[in-house]
Amino acid sequence: MRAKRRESGSNVLESPAFVDFIARLRDNTLACDAGGKVLRLKRYVPSTAKPVVIDAVLEALKENTKIEALYLQNFEDGVYDEQLMLLLDVLRRKRIWCLNVGENFRTTLKGWKQFAEGLEDTAVAYMYASEHHFIGTDLKTRMRDIIRVNRNANEVPRSLSVIRECKNMWFNPKLPSWAKGLSRKSVDEDEKVREAKRLGAGKQQLETFLRDSRSICRGPSKRTIVQTEESLMYRASLKAQTKRAMAKEESKPRNITTNRRKRRQRGDANHSRAQEELVLSKPTISSSGRKIRRIQRD
Repeated sequence: MRAKRRESGSNVLESPAFVDFIARLRDNTLACDAGGKVLRLKRYVPSTAKPVVIDAVLEALKENTKIEALYLQNFEDGVYDEQLMLLLDVLRRKRIWCLNVGENFRTTLKGWKQFAEGLEDTAVAYMYASEHHFIGTDLKTRMRDIIRVNRNANEVPRSLSVIRECKNMWFNPKLPSWAKGLSRKSVDEDEKVREAKRLGAGKQQLETFLRDSRSICRGPSKRTIVQTEESLMYRASLKAQTKRAMAKEESKPRNITTNRRKRRQRGDANHSRAQEELVLSKPTISSSGRKIRRIQRD
């Protein structure tokens, strides 16, 4: 009965949205965080996803060459020991250096021991895993020692845009000292580039960060432009603001303009009548100084 429950999830696999997600993940055109380099899986896959869904994602990640940080947390019904081993195969390609795999309570201590043994062959330098399986063992200390060695080895280039996005780890990555000014919004991009040139360090990383921060980025070919998630969220917020403004305008009484126009017209008529009575009640003096008597109108 358990095996049957674990194999369910074909409805997600066959959905057009998931098929498109997997295709984009394979060809590096998925517009996720940090210019397509930080994948928070819960934004694309429900937390109730089954193992077959997680397997499909991990298989696609084997072909992806752009993702540097992976958030695979809180998939209680989808991550078992088998998924940990498949994740280890992905990490052995040494492209992902930041990993959050916490709150997956279907895994066992045996599976985590095997995962820790293979962690040495990866480039994971920053990581988080839930500690409920590690109580009474030194497994957490061993894994932290392994990722510390990987962090010092620095085999994989770490994008500045990814460093800023990576949070909720045992140890969070920090920006290099020369790039700490990037967090200040008052600093202009041209000034950042000039500062990097003056220091003579990290210029290529800085230019990559600035390019990834823009609203669009280039796809695998020069003619392909991929819209980043920041741009999509900005456009969505503008659309929501416009929709709220239109709804607010439509909720107003439709006769308010008509009533206002009637009041204005009524006021103009009263003002004209008062001016006319004032003119008719006073004698008019001609250019020669003679008074001209006006005839009162009925």
